[in-house]
Amino acid sequence: IPSLGNTYYVSLSGDDIANGSINNPWRTIQKAADSVNAGDTVNVRAGTYNEKVTFLRSGTPSNYITFKNYDGETAIIDPPGCNTGTLCRQSSSVAMGFIVKAKYLRIKGFNFTDSFGSMTVAEPSSDIIIENNLMTNFYGGYGVKLGSVNNYSNHQDVSRITIQNNTMEPTAEPTDQDYATINVANNEGNHVIRNNLIDFKYSGKGVHGEDCIGSTENGQYTDNYKDTDIYNNTCIGSTDDSIEADGSNV
Repeated sequence: IPSLGNTYYVSLSGDDIANGSINNPWRTIQKAADSVNAGDTVNVRAGTYNEKVTFLRSGTPSNYITFKNYDGETAIIDPPGCNTGTLCRQSSSVAMGFIVKAKYLRIKGFNFTDSFGSMTVAEPSSDIIIENNLMTNFYGGYGVKLGSVNNYSNHQDVSRITIQNNTMEPTAEPTDQDYATINVANNEGNHVIRNNLIDFKYSGKGVHGEDCIGSTENGQYTDNYKDTDIYNNTCIGSTDDSIEADGSNV
């Protein structure tokens, strides 16, 4: 899927009043997210970025926006308001990595750590590709959630999300029970979830632990997995189900 626009850069040594070029990079990923247009690519240089980033700008079917690590470098997303403590477990609104509310966007090659959840795709979102990321130390129970940022009370306009080739390592029992590392909440379906490694680094203690891949708890909504393909994923040490398939047309 092409990204044929401009190429920009983000660096810890940059400045948000710069032009985003390789010699004059931006300082924050949020500045880049607020500035790009269809077809643009943003390369994030090495370092730890203490940001919660919201993506609102969309690409087009023939010209995706791409956010990725700079080739050969490690870009770590460590959002504010969380350092493996109580707040990580309580504050989904603060201690979040990436929040996506956009279309035709690719997110690739980041290391997420110390968050309530690494990434949420909320409405209105479609045609998002999440690939080749490492997600660790998420204390709210999920690496990627498709649906509402804070709750499950409303049906979400989220569809055609591809989650592929990611490594997710749950390291602590989540605040709420019956959660899932890839959490497919109340949404439109038509997703692809493939070739992900989910490797649990803790042992569950509650009545319900954490699924590798799951939908809204106990089937509150019935179309979470509608027309969704799930294959070639590896689940190691789940503290509840490997796949909890509440839904239809999977």
